[in-house]
Amino acid sequence: MTFTEIYQSRPAISFEVSPPKTADGVASLQKTMDELVTLKPALVTVTYGAMGSTQQTTQLLVTGFKKKYQIPVASHLTCISATRQSIRQYAETLLAHGVRHVVALRGDIPPDAAAQGRDVLGDFKHASELVAFIKQHYPQISMAVAGYPEKHLEAPDMRSDIQYLKQKVDAGADAVITQLFYDNQNYSRFCLECAAAGIRVPIIPGLMPVVNLHQIKRITSMCGATIPKDLMQQLDACGDDPMAVLECGVAWTVRQARELLAQKVPGIHFYVLNKAQAAEKIVKQLS
Repeated sequence: MTFTEIYQSRPAISFEVSPPKTADGVASLQKTMDELVTLKPALVTVTYGAMGSTQQTTQLLVTGFKKKYQIPVASHLTCISATRQSIRQYAETLLAHGVRHVVALRGDIPPDAAAQGRDVLGDFKHASELVAFIKQHYPQISMAVAGYPEKHLEAPDMRSDIQYLKQKVDAGADAVITQLFYDNQNYSRFCLECAAAGIRVPIIPGLMPVVNLHQIKRITSMCGATIPKDLMQQLDACGDDPMAVLECGVAWTVRQARELLAQKVPGIHFYVLNKAQAAEKIVKQLS
């Protein structure tokens, strides 16, 4: 089943989780996954650390989740510092365990790489090259790529960013999963620009419920996403009450999701930060 097929017949929900750094974290994530699976996701994706730093953990989680839950599980795969041989090895390990979905990314370049004179690009300079390589050698793997409704931080402008995305799709990607956003107009505008550029694959909106104000400020500052003034005012009004922040974040995401579903989006991808509480509240209200 390809990404296109996953999102073809119904508005599918999917979740993203990340590999923890400790054994306790892994145990906690396992509990979270047990709860998330009860929400009947069509797909779960597992992220991949900077410079491939969590490769082994990501691989173990992906293959373990696939075996335990018998649902489509996708591994993020970045090409920063990767070689063709390392990508071959990783892809073949996934296939050996029945995993046939990958989210193909370039990955973040360490900010100190240039200053230290380090060449971290490896055999691939762009995600489009990674997509083309996997498509050529492992056509049984279905790939999604990242899209940026508010533009990638490194792109000079939105038009250029859309063209970079089209290169990834033309290279063999089956779907686009967007970076988080809090204003649906950004997603709608992005989809129109993608269509004008000839991008025809499903574009899955990515939503991250706010569960911690400090955390979301840090995340959005790193990825270039903006927090609407109305949402920020509501969050500020919550003060230091964590449950009030959670309820505010859930309510905003529910409104976003309802609007998007009314627009007949192919599905919604939730960035859950390895916690199930907000996702459970949101999906219950959407049901």
